Amino acid sequence: MTFPWFVALRHLSARVRSTLLILLGVSLGVFVLTVMQSMMFGFQRQILDTLLTVVPGVLVKGRERGYVDEGRVLQGGPDRAYAQTRLKPVKKEKGLRNYRALTERIGSLPGVVAVVPWVQGRGLLRFGTRNRAVSVIGVEAPAYDRVVEFRSKVTGSVEEFTQRRDGIILGYFLAEELGAVIGSRVRMEGAEGRALNLRVAGIFRSGITVVDQTQSFLNLRAAQSLFDLPGAVSGFALKTTSTDQSPNVARAVEFGTGLECQSWQEANANFFNIMRQQNSTTFGAVILTVLVAGFGIANGLITAVLEKRRDIGILRALGVTARGIATIFVIEGVVIGLLGTLVGLGLGAWVIDIMSHTRTGGRGGFSSSDRFMMLRGPEVYLTSTVFALAISLVASLFPAFRAAKYDPVEIIRTAK
Repeated sequence: MTFPWFVALRHLSARVRSTLLILLGVSLGVFVLTVMQSMMFGFQRQILDTLLTVVPGVLVKGRERGYVDEGRVLQGGPDRAYAQTRLKPVKKEKGLRNYRALTERIGSLPGVVAVVPWVQGRGLLRFGTRNRAVSVIGVEAPAYDRVVEFRSKVTGSVEEFTQRRDGIILGYFLAEELGAVIGSRVRMEGAEGRALNLRVAGIFRSGITVVDQTQSFLNLRAAQSLFDLPGAVSGFALKTTSTDQSPNVARAVEFGTGLECQSWQEANANFFNIMRQQNSTTFGAVILTVLVAGFGIANGLITAVLEKRRDIGILRALGVTARGIATIFVIEGVVIGLLGTLVGLGLGAWVIDIMSHTRTGGRGGFSSSDRFMMLRGPEVYLTSTVFALAISLVASLFPAFRAAKYDPVEIIRTAK
């Protein structure tokens, strides 16, 4: 053991109560940072993972979009089209009647893995005396399953839904609120004044509360009849080679077809804004907590410097350099930070494990999960460790520099 380490450890062991209090502050800061990161990022990651299984990468809407640039039609490729910020729909159509040809055309574009035509709309679902306004999607189930994870999220018979024109699949919470079960007969009324008598063929559970509360699925032909779109669809749902490339694919499809497109990132822009605000608020609050722990370290070391002023003078008189004196107090700060980090990480890991197995008492918020969604990856602990050690090091620098500046002759002359 080198001399600075020996003196630093003796200082810490001689001030047990003060050392433990500072250590407790660092541990609590690391604990709060670890648990809050795990909860925040765990929630966000699970929501994103769930979204990507139930939301198409790109939505192609059944209306044309013109590129207007100061009165001129924009010429050029998809990159040039994407650069235009003032895009406005110039024409609306009641459905796309040439959708089969468009399906092949869109499917041949780069970045597109699968395409499914669909009908979207709003309807009023009736079961007994209960009514619910619902979102309606009309699709061919086998094709839709190639775009999103559909079949795996349905309880019941997807085959029956595909084969029967009067089949309907209801969101889990929608069925629960209506009191409908598989086999129940319901009535769907569309905005065009048309109505269909339907049989519940399955229950769909996405894991996203708002989807499971409002979503229903019909056979494509049944939806065309409900919304008075014979032989037409309202748009397409696309799966892309990469979720990160969805905006680029959307622009390419938009340019290639002239139809308005929206990537999944654009469709969920409000959610991403909320995520960013949540991250900023939580991160700021937690960092302040760790900074308070850092001030505790600085305060403790400054007190130690004042208490050990005479010892510092003697060490300097014995030949210890100013750098050696500074090293002693830096070591003290780093040791406290390291021990506090280890204790805080251990406590945080224990609480994260408990919370990940704790039921929250039912659905609520954005996700229908009944447990805390905790992230347990190494990045949670790594971030806490880096912040705690960095703040411990910085907090120890001022006391260390102050101790190093003491004049040994002056200290010994004025010592009592």
